[in-house]
Amino acid sequence: PAPRGRLRPAAERLATAGIAVLIFDKRGSGDSGGDWRKSSLDDLARDALAAAATLSERHGVPVGYLAHSQGNWVATRAAELGAAPAFLVALSGGGVAPRQVEQYGYEQRVASASADEQRAAALLVAAYFDYLGGFASREALEQQLARAEAKTWYDALGIERVLVGESSRSHWEWVATYDPASAAASRQFPCLVVVGGADHAIPVDATVAAWRRQITGPAAALSRIVVMPGRDHHLNPASGHGGHGLSSDEAIWQLGERWLASL
Repeated sequence: PAPRGRLRPAAERLATAGIAVLIFDKRGSGDSGGDWRKSSLDDLARDALAAAATLSERHGVPVGYLAHSQGNWVATRAAELGAAPAFLVALSGGGVAPRQVEQYGYEQRVASASADEQRAAALLVAAYFDYLGGFASREALEQQLARAEAKTWYDALGIERVLVGESSRSHWEWVATYDPASAAASRQFPCLVVVGGADHAIPVDATVAAWRRQITGPAAALSRIVVMPGRDHHLNPASGHGGHGLSSDEAIWQLGERWLASL
């Protein structure tokens, strides 16, 4: 769930700098109807396209996206489904495929296990993604889950806690199959990518490398990739005292404002 209030401080800061902002409740959050748990990546991307169209019609100005975490896949998919945005500010994510980020998370959960146990866990994770992507049956996955249930690493992995019902599987198929790199060649708009150097929710080096490969053509000269040392997934100090909302740090928003002003 993602109610728009979480982004209000950022929106107000940008608005003060003369940048019109539209924030909205994710499906099933706040005042929005629907259910994000039963919505596909394309559903969420079309919501972003509708929001961009509304802002464009209201103000008649170039419109871009500001996305955080999972929102970066929504934004890049929106750019594939509709008109290219004027820009993308990508915070703490995107670049790599969702499956790669998920696999990274599962690897962290069993990092203290033996090498053999880590390999066994990786096989179960692969089976889970095969099912989620529609490449294997529910029955085959449940059999593997049952065989692994007695293993010491099974609870730490936690696949059973996120396993969706068969009727909802297709809505989450994108987590196993979407790859933002597949349409990168057509992504000809400037990007500002900001990643926390101490972000343990994503593979930081792989994320930065993926963005570098995908930002090409004339837009590359206007794009920037910034790694902020010591920052977590919300771009707060990784000391644990920065809270869980998107950072309101002056340096971050000054960076964004200067970059937008340069376009």
